[in-house]
This record gives sequence, structure tokens and C-alpha cells, in this order.
Amino acid sequence: AAEDALLKAAESADAGREVYFSLGEVKYSKEETDEASRWYQKAVAADPSWGKPLYKLGLCAMKQGDREGAIAMMNRVVSVDPLSPEAGLAKSSLESLKK
Repeated sequence: AAEDALLKAAESADAGREVYFSLGEVKYSKEETDEASRWYQKAVAADPSWGKPLYKLGLCAMKQGDREGAIAMMNRVVSVDPLSPEAGLAKSSLESLKK
């Protein structure tokens, strides 16, 4: 039911980053990584300086075995939102990805 409500909200002209991110979270929790990535990308398009969906895109890339894509996303999180909690998580992820 929550997913349906979010999908309906996402169709609205005034849908924002939170709606897109929430849809990404629903899809990510259901292991639908490709769909989750699509919604996270929409959240990034709505607010390019928000690190949270960028970090989740990095996690999606990691799940899909795309090490270079994951590194690129984690670097982007640190670059655009350096003071966010996600930047700290991204730095930790980068350390393990670069090993």
C-alpha cells in the first residue's frame, strides 16, 4: 500500500526528492536494485547536492558488482555533501573498495 501511495505521489508534478528516495528505499528493500537505482537517480536529479541517494546508488553499484561505479558514486557523495553522515559512510566504503 505504501509503495502504491508513493508511486501515485511520484506521478505528481510537485513530487520531490523525498518521494523518489522513498521509492528507491522500497525497491532496495525488495532487492530490486535496478528499480531502486532508477528512483535514486530521480532523487539526485531533483537535488544534485544531496548525498543520501548518491550513497545508495553506490551501494546499488556494489550489489551489482560494479566496483568502479561504486567508487565513482562514493567519491561523488564526499564531493557534493562532505558534512553528511553519508559522506562518512562513503569514505569507509571507499577504503574497503580500494583494497
